[in-house]
Amino acid sequence: ERKDLLLVCFSDARAKSTGLSSIEKDLQFTSWTSVNQTQSITDDSKSSIAVIKSNKGRFSDNDVSKILDRADVIHSSYLVEKNGNYYAPANQFMVKVKMKSDSELLEEWVRKNSCVIIDKPWLGEDVYLVSVPKTHDKTAIELANELSESRQFIFSLPDFYLFDSFLSNDPYYNLQWGLWDRKVSTQANTTSLQTAWAITEGNENIR
Repeated sequence: ERKDLLLVCFSDARAKSTGLSSIEKDLQFTSWTSVNQTQSITDDSKSSIAVIKSNKGRFSDNDVSKILDRADVIHSSYLVEKNGNYYAPANQFMVKVKMKSDSELLEEWVRKNSCVIIDKPWLGEDVYLVSVPKTHDKTAIELANELSESRQFIFSLPDFYLFDSFLSNDPYYNLQWGLWDRKVSTQANTTSLQTAWAITEGNENIR
């Protein structure tokens, strides 16, 4: 766990812009950019997500609590570094029901546990995204494990924000939108190379 790196999720991109300025008055931090990235996600004006790096060496749990107490912040967590990648647990998890009728079982569990089901059709048939409020006494990972251990569903998997370090060192990479833009990749059947690089960077012996 990298306590010098903190993920902060705001309610929207505008809230991020004003919120970071306010948080900066209490905490000393800089925008963080992972290895080989050409731009920090914090500097992306269209994103509601920020990753900040402490100038003091680490963020305290009290720092995180103060950030979560803000009305414009919906989630915050430390980043974890593993195998050259950086990731942070999200405030949501995915559940796949065994049959259509089991969706009622999931909905009942969601109500009892004060969570919310978010409609994401692209996840696939019978797969639901469950959002956990920041005020919950359990994390999304703990709740996902709880559902998984009940054996009432096909799977229950926690969600993570992944910040790949396997990115191009091409200075013009940002201009080659066909290689990385998700919206364009979906519509034009182009390739999201960042996802592929997380699996393999190729082999120079293959020609």
